[in-house]
Amino acid sequence: MKRKLFLLTGIIFVLLSGCGKEKNSAVKDQFESGYMELFGTHPAVTKKGDFQVMEGIAYFTDYKNQICTPICNKPDCRHLSVYEDEDTQCNAVCDGVRIFPYKEKLYRIRTAENGKSELVLSDLDGSNPKSGGTFDTGSLLTDAVVRKNKLYYVSMVMNDATGEITGSGEATETPVWKLCSLDLDTMDQKLILEIKDARSFCLLGGNEEYQFYAVIKDRGAEYYRFDYLNEETVSILLNTGSYSKIKMSDDGKALYYVGNDGKEIYKYETETEKISSVVGAGELKKITAATEIELVIEGEHEGTVLFRILPENELYVKKGTEILRTGLSERLPEEAAWLSGIRSTTKEGFFFSYQANNEKSDTEGDLINWYAYISWSELFDKEGKIKVVHSPHISSAGNLL
Repeated sequence: MKRKLFLLTGIIFVLLSGCGKEKNSAVKDQFESGYMELFGTHPAVTKKGDFQVMEGIAYFTDYKNQICTPICNKPDCRHLSVYEDEDTQCNAVCDGVRIFPYKEKLYRIRTAENGKSELVLSDLDGSNPKSGGTFDTGSLLTDAVVRKNKLYYVSMVMNDATGEITGSGEATETPVWKLCSLDLDTMDQKLILEIKDARSFCLLGGNEEYQFYAVIKDRGAEYYRFDYLNEETVSILLNTGSYSKIKMSDDGKALYYVGNDGKEIYKYETETEKISSVVGAGELKKITAATEIELVIEGEHEGTVLFRILPENELYVKKGTEILRTGLSERLPEEAAWLSGIRSTTKEGFFFSYQANNEKSDTEGDLINWYAYISWSELFDKEGKIKVVHSPHISSAGNLL
């Protein structure tokens, strides 16, 4: 544990040190980002690494050295979660799944009482935690992104009975969806829009300029682009009635999304609104014999598009007109494991998660999750090294492994 503490402290010291005010500011920026997505358990990605919660513990992953370390500065700490020790005093313990860095502090979002969430602030090494205040999130905080000094989030509140009578003779409640912003410096909140006639409201992804989102109604999904600068929303047309998270191109001028009932990947150019097919159903017939498939977009890297094909759950790359099978799923270190998605990419490689069923558990759907890294140069090499940066000791259901 002393080595882990040394690594975390050393990384933070190097990144936050400098020989002058200008250099110091530039180096500190490596720990932050003008845009971070906090979708579920997705890590908050910065230039030098990512911040995420796994098994109730906050971790920082150093991209350069491919090291994943609990965010705790206590000497000889065993970094036990509440699943392992109810009285644990580890600084890295988190009772939420969303964390992110801002102005040399680590922010954690936790559920509070009376329809509110709380921001808990600490030093970047997990020390000196304190409350930063609470903000309204209704019944549930569903999606969130950090854009510069503001947290944009979607909350859901159950409305009063609509008067509509169900088959059981009871009046039904309908959800009210709200897109709000929270100023991280002043804790001022602002309601941006409210939607009462939708089944769901989902942030899809974006960048520092805008956020794409979907409003799901009985007749299908409606798509919009939200401009952060003027806080205006415009409707956009995507040729799909379903919805899933999107991936932005490296230059930020296009987005990739899955359409055609999960069987095709499209590219939407933000300036011209042009839509083109990137991975077509006809192409897929040449590389897979499966008739019932579903695509998952994983991102873009230097002009190549990365995606998975389900139920095979293999990672493929579209480069030019050629689709290449990586064979990554067949090289996973654990037997009977499968890919569960790319978490972040760097110039040298990418970090991804994979999982397997917990065969020792009686809980249905109890999974074991690993976090790993592979370089681009070794992606297609059958002997290419996969580096496991985090091995779990708690299952998704909270069972000890």
